[in-house]
Amino acid sequence: MDNYLAQLGDIDRKINILLLDKEINSQEITDLVDTRDQILQVLIDYASKNERFAKSEQWQQAIMSTQQLVNLMATETAKIADQLRKFRQGQKSIRQYQKFL
Repeated sequence: MDNYLAQLGDIDRKINILLLDKEINSQEITDLVDTRDQILQVLIDYASKNERFAKSEQWQQAIMSTQQLVNLMATETAKIADQLRKFRQGQKSIRQYQKFL
């Protein structure tokens, strides 16, 4: 399980870096999130069968890391949505000005 937890931490670091980059690579993020989900499913299954692991600090840290990652993804998605909204408003304004040309 330590290997899975280490992989989870590595993926989290990669996702964090990608999310905070100026140019978002959505395909790479999607691939990492899919891999993370597969690892997390293995760990969830193991935690459901092993009470000692379920109460371990490592597992609690993995849960907290997941929550932080979800929050970061939600924040970054909201930022991108706001930028897209502004971009679309700008395009609409340009189309209106072009009517006068």
